[in-house]
Amino acid sequence: LIDFLEDSREAALDLFKNITKVIDDHRLNIYNLTSIGAVLKDRLPHILKGRPKCIL
Repeated sequence: LIDFLEDSREAALDLFKNITKVIDDHRLNIYNLTSIGAVLKDRLPHILKGRPKCIL
């Protein structure tokens, strides 16, 4: 799934479309996917999870 992260200039909606396309194209079960954050947490345990801010 890392393939959808190629273009950092893409808007969030474009990234979402790419993510769903990769999942659909490869018939992946989203319940079997691991977030990259979970993988990095194992390798870099000192990194803290950020808190998203919503701007209305």
